[in-house]
Amino acid sequence: MKSGAFPTAFVVAVMLIISTVSSGNTSGQPDDILVIVNKSSAITSIDITDVRRLFLKQKSSVKGVSVVVINAPESSQLRAKFVQKVFDRTVKDENAYWEAQKIKIGLRKPFELSNTIRAVFSKKDSVSYCFRRDFNPLSARVVLTIQ
Repeated sequence: MKSGAFPTAFVVAVMLIISTVSSGNTSGQPDDILVIVNKSSAITSIDITDVRRLFLKQKSSVKGVSVVVINAPESSQLRAKFVQKVFDRTVKDENAYWEAQKIKIGLRKPFELSNTIRAVFSKKDSVSYCFRRDFNPLSARVVLTIQ
């Protein structure tokens, strides 16, 4: 082994580890939607059908774990993309759905918080979403990627 080869390989390895940790889940596009849970949650994966049912309040648990769903603010780009990808609707359509649910059965839409990652970090049994570009693997765990 040439003198200096080990340090170069070591530096490259450290740089790769740092870039992976700092950017979170690196495969995919920055605007992919990541469905996230608290790192200590027993939920390790979820499918799109469960996500739909949770965010429509047709279901309140995943694999036996009772959860609280947290939406991004309705005026945000994140919410618009989530609603389009998950429900194939606009936020305006989603609001109409919740108005009808409120009138019919008194059901209110899920909580909205501006920082969905912090919300999931703070509440063990919560499910939310974020853009891949905003994800921090130290704060939450990805259970589904929506491209």
